[in-house]
Amino acid sequence: MLKKITMICAIFSALAFTGCASTSPVQGALFADVSGPITATARPRGGKSGEACAQSFFGLVAMGDASITTAAKAGKIKVISHVEQKTKNIIGFNTFCTVVWGK
Repeated sequence: MLKKITMICAIFSALAFTGCASTSPVQGALFADVSGPITATARPRGGKSGEACAQSFFGLVAMGDASITTAAKAGKIKVISHVEQKTKNIIGFNTFCTVVWGK
């Protein structure tokens, strides 16, 4: 019985913590919904914003384009004032988004 419990814990740990690397300063294995800065310029915050996201499923499959270029295109932004990130994790389903502000 102890061997089964140990094996189940090992499998759960491998699935829960594989591929959960992020640039977010805080992380949650079961749930996280965090926003934070990436970079800023001396320009004032623009009135437009654009977002681009990538997803990961249990650290096994990852897809998407969360680049600054894609986020700027989504918001039709020509001059970037600052960039933020958003991460969301719900039991192995992870989303990382880049948010660009500018004009």
